[in-house]
Amino acid sequence: MLKESWSTFEAVLFDVDNKSPSSALSCPPAQFLEEDLLRQVKTLIGDQGVFVLNLVCRMDQVRSNVIATLSSIFGSVCSYKLEQEVNEIVFCTNQGPWDQQQWRLVLEEAATKVNSLVKKKKLQSLDLVTTETFVGSLNVPV
Repeated sequence: MLKESWSTFEAVLFDVDNKSPSSALSCPPAQFLEEDLLRQVKTLIGDQGVFVLNLVCRMDQVRSNVIATLSSIFGSVCSYKLEQEVNEIVFCTNQGPWDQQQWRLVLEEAATKVNSLVKKKKLQSLDLVTTETFVGSLNVPV
């Protein structure tokens, strides 16, 4: 259990593979999606943070259950399915509920900042995130 004196974080990221490609849910392992743990993450991100989950799921029903669990815990949930990949990036916040337009505004601003930072640090000259494609492909569960 989390200590009450812990501060909040701007972001918490789960990108954990269970190393079982035949599993319906290979990322993250099911233990990372237990409600008690997710409620602790909810506390960790506070009112302003975001929880980012790399989801690799090969069964629609399992995916739906994961999204439903996240939606029952966090104020707002949206996802982005990577092209030509099994991976889906899920974003959760305690704010909301947000509609697709609100998610697009927030994530477009974040993507623009990432692109600016990458160029400023001279990590690469091109945009790291194709903003229009990214925000245009967001999925907000109903």
